[in-house]
Amino acid sequence: GFRSLTRRFSDGLVVVISDIFKLRDDISERGFQAAVKSSGPEATAKKQPPATFLARTFPTNDLVRVLKVIETRLSRRENELGTILIRSGMGGGKSHLISATDVILSNPGAAQEWTKRWPQVEFISPPSPVQVVVRSLTEEPVGDLWEAFFTGLGCQALQDDPSIAKHGHPDVALCEQALRDRRTIFILDELEDWLGQWDQQKRRRNLEFLKVLTGLAQEKRNFLFVASVLGNDQELAARLVRDGATELFLNDANDQIRVILYRLFDGWTEKTGREV
Repeated sequence: GFRSLTRRFSDGLVVVISDIFKLRDDISERGFQAAVKSSGPEATAKKQPPATFLARTFPTNDLVRVLKVIETRLSRRENELGTILIRSGMGGGKSHLISATDVILSNPGAAQEWTKRWPQVEFISPPSPVQVVVRSLTEEPVGDLWEAFFTGLGCQALQDDPSIAKHGHPDVALCEQALRDRRTIFILDELEDWLGQWDQQKRRRNLEFLKVLTGLAQEKRNFLFVASVLGNDQELAARLVRDGATELFLNDANDQIRVILYRLFDGWTEKTGREV
């Protein structure tokens, strides 16, 4: 339970963290695992106002890195790779990171207030709106990946374009038609799980479509493609990084501890945590 969260000092003194920091009211009656899971970004991003959600979001090193890549890419100040590959095992924080990125990019006002609280977050929202399309392929499965792409961009009719039957997947020209030169970030969560369920023919078609997306992300500065994977499918990973990618491996144990403490206790910050 919560009372097992302790720190033992060299002189033998044992401090119970919950004696120093107050448990958040909305989770004080729940079990440890339930509280951590239910207060995570992926569980609350769709249910809470952006400002409320961001008030419960801790800026992990990986989240800070993703935001900096996106800002640099869209600001045109420097060259930055247009594909971001997020790798971790089950429960490693992939969906957390994606939900937080979506909320920050889709709500500039709330994001600005959030960054004021965290000096390590050097992120300035792009001057013009960014269209963020997020699809969790386990929660909202699709027949083919391009269904998520065209539906998210409001171009469902393009799914019936004859060129798809000809090539076996949408080509670059059709995807550019859907993007219409808008600043767009297309995010596929749980991609590896989704791809692993299909036969070789369907798998091949969708791998070819991923090749189209990574190529577009390399060539078009106003388009970024983000995918999360477990890291077990080597062919998939190789396809995603083929044109160059920023790779994030979510294995920072210290970050994971900070996230849990921040979600559980009111008033916990890195500074106050160090003082304890």
